[in-house]
Amino acid sequence: MDIDYNKIKEIYGNDILSEIISNKEDIIKNLYYFYQLGFEDVEDIFERQVMIFICSNDEFISKINNLINKIGNNYIDEIENNIELLDELN
Repeated sequence: MDIDYNKIKEIYGNDILSEIISNKEDIIKNLYYFYQLGFEDVEDIFERQVMIFICSNDEFISKINNLINKIGNNYIDEIENNIELLDELN
């Protein structure tokens, strides 16, 4: 996985990098779950919406599944084309 931490720093500031380090195990699980769902550009989504990934894996799965149920079967295209849909999860 090739994540641009400088991009994250530019968007969110230095403090977020400490949060990523502190929560790295859950973040890795959350990123893996996103891959399992079929998302292709997980790195870019993570870099642009990092805050949704910083939570427990159970909480992340619950939030993502609720959003998927709301969007419907075409959730991958919908989210990848409108990443702001993930703002609802913060």
